[in-house]
Amino acid sequence: MHIIPRLVAYTLICALVNYAAQLGQSSAGLIFFWPGNALAAMLAMHWRSRCMHDRTSRLGLFMLLYFSGHYTASLLVQQHMTALQQLYACLVDTLSIPLYALYTQLVLRHRRHYRTYMRSILLVMPITLTAITQGIIAGTFLTGLIPLGTPGFVTIDWTSEQIFSGLIISMLLYGILSHKRSIRAHPPRIPMLLLIVVLVCAQVLMVFSDWLSLVTILVLPSLIALIHLGFTWTILITGGFMLLAAASRIHFYITVYDYRQGNALFHEIFSNRFDFAMTAILIIVMAELMNRNRQLMAHIKAKANTDPLTRLCNRRALLQAISRHSGRQNLGIAILDVDNFKAINDRYGHDVGDRVLMKLSEILRHRVRSQDLPARWGGEEFVVIFPDIPPASFPETCQRIIKAIREQPLMENDDPIPFTVSMGSVFISKFEAGHFEQAIVFADGLLYQAKQTGKNKAIVEMNYLPELSASPAAPSS
Repeated sequence: MHIIPRLVAYTLICALVNYAAQLGQSSAGLIFFWPGNALAAMLAMHWRSRCMHDRTSRLGLFMLLYFSGHYTASLLVQQHMTALQQLYACLVDTLSIPLYALYTQLVLRHRRHYRTYMRSILLVMPITLTAITQGIIAGTFLTGLIPLGTPGFVTIDWTSEQIFSGLIISMLLYGILSHKRSIRAHPPRIPMLLLIVVLVCAQVLMVFSDWLSLVTILVLPSLIALIHLGFTWTILITGGFMLLAAASRIHFYITVYDYRQGNALFHEIFSNRFDFAMTAILIIVMAELMNRNRQLMAHIKAKANTDPLTRLCNRRALLQAISRHSGRQNLGIAILDVDNFKAINDRYGHDVGDRVLMKLSEILRHRVRSQDLPARWGGEEFVVIFPDIPPASFPETCQRIIKAIREQPLMENDDPIPFTVSMGSVFISKFEAGHFEQAIVFADGLLYQAKQTGKNKAIVEMNYLPELSASPAAPSS
């Protein structure tokens, strides 16, 4: 979507949302959820971020259009306020856009202090600080222009309403705008989706319930998402369930309004808003912590399965991967060994020897397919697994790797240091995990033959049968 159509679409959405909220306020005489301000502030930031230039003027243009749409929607709904009073209220509502932009920039400017929890801070802090600031402005200045109540009452009402509404919008927008890179990359499993759908149905039924604690229903899907899903899914699901919970509370307050008038009702409204808001903040922080723990565990696992010098898989990771290939058709196994590696170490030093191994690993990474698995087997030996490789191309692939290594010497101070490898390879038409150890021994025997017959070559056995084949040769001790 281009810049101007996106601007028109965003401001039109905000105007429609405000119109719907004002219709609800006019018919029910009560506000529990007011999403327009937070929605406008976040869409303004998203629209402004589409361009690196004239960001201040773009924000000002969005504010002007939002105010015009909001004020027009306000005039279309019958209210107890005059047109001038509605103008003042819309002006205070519009302040959410520059305030949210200001607090977002402040959070980003000091991100070095809380980089670990960056997403949680960005989801919670700007909208919370914006709501508090707007609440103080409304309680201090707006009460003198519009008969809304005492300054303290208006401040608490406005702040609780905007924090609660803003957190819902913040979570929903984050989940929706992140769907391409996060949700699609990590889709939930079908059982999790079915369970969440059941809970959605339960929550919808609770819209018409006057007795069930909604925080309990809200927490259940969030806890499921925390355990089984990633950060983005957890935030999106929590935002959706909070929206359903808000609808349920609105229905509840409308149905009991006739017999619960007075301060007690508003005290309960404030309490519920803050209750939902604190639950959302807690879930956001827990999702960040769980996500960080998952990343840490993945990092530890990757480090345990990676050779530190070559950055290839180590023997442990290769052996773990072998079980996943059990039952495959057409699997190739190749074992490589650097020729005269001891002589390279003696002549150039062990540092150069290490760089030779690093160069070899780089060539392997670029010469094998994406589904192939190169690994450092130990010392100067490497093993490559070729799953689902066509029989006709396996010998050619092995010879191509030998040639690529021969033609790409290690460069040290612009001086080439040539090196070669010998390879023993076996092709298995139907592979089982139990065949691997025997196949490696057989391939190692072929590698020994290649060493004994001139080195710098690959010997490939295409008719290997694990049950019948014995090692062709064994290296001398």
